[in-house]
Amino acid sequence: MPHSTQSPSLATEDNSRDDFIIVSSPNVAEKARLGWVQVAPTVNALPTTGYNAQNFGGGERCWEAMCLIYPCLRIRTISAEGEGVVFLYGRGHGRDPEPPRVGDDDGLQIMIPLSIEGTVRMNGAEVKLNEYYHILKRCTLEIPPGSRLVVYLVYNIML
Repeated sequence: MPHSTQSPSLATEDNSRDDFIIVSSPNVAEKARLGWVQVAPTVNALPTTGYNAQNFGGGERCWEAMCLIYPCLRIRTISAEGEGVVFLYGRGHGRDPEPPRVGDDDGLQIMIPLSIEGTVRMNGAEVKLNEYYHILKRCTLEIPPGSRLVVYLVYNIML
């Protein structure tokens, strides 16, 4: 697939939210697709019972997606804790604890979806593969039974 030079764009009719910003970028979506290929064997071997937040390093392709969003990350503008990890959020059919949350009120997080099964929402808005999210405040993920969300999450970003 040839390299696209399309610029990212705000991706929602209502981008007046104060909890997260939705951005669409074909370049980031392509790197995320390649990131999913890289991490899928590990993710698919993990159990999905109850709300489940498994995490592990995302690999080179996921980091490349992040560097498209913030090219300056190549020169360490994130804190030591701000390395990206892959999270698998799934929901089984048994007794579930509280829904998973992303973001916090103390710093910026970037969430890049790698794989979505079913319809997953974040604070009521549908999470889509062709978008990524600047998370500004704590958000709740709504994951129906049998659904799953795999994201590359970079947190504690210091710009």
